[in-house]
Amino acid sequence: MSSAYQHIALADVRPGMVLSDVLLDRQGQVLLPQGAILTAAIIALLPRHGVDMLAVLPSAVASVAPQPDHGAVQARLARLFRNCDAA
Repeated sequence: MSSAYQHIALADVRPGMVLSDVLLDRQGQVLLPQGAILTAAIIALLPRHGVDMLAVLPSAVASVAPQPDHGAVQARLARLFRNCDAA
């Protein structure tokens, strides 16, 4: 994991926060890449994959984090959550 991160409960995660490391599900499959910017939609779907804590960059570090390829992230999310019911 990155040396500068905050491990916080999912209930305290807010849109715009940035992952400090790759996010894995219970089976070890990659859900989100390191540096992914969390959105409200992503945060709402994480409990379905057993995620209750996240390692995020502190806000001072997050402002200079490299931007992920949003198209690739959206495509990955669409594939991972393709079988989930819309809540």
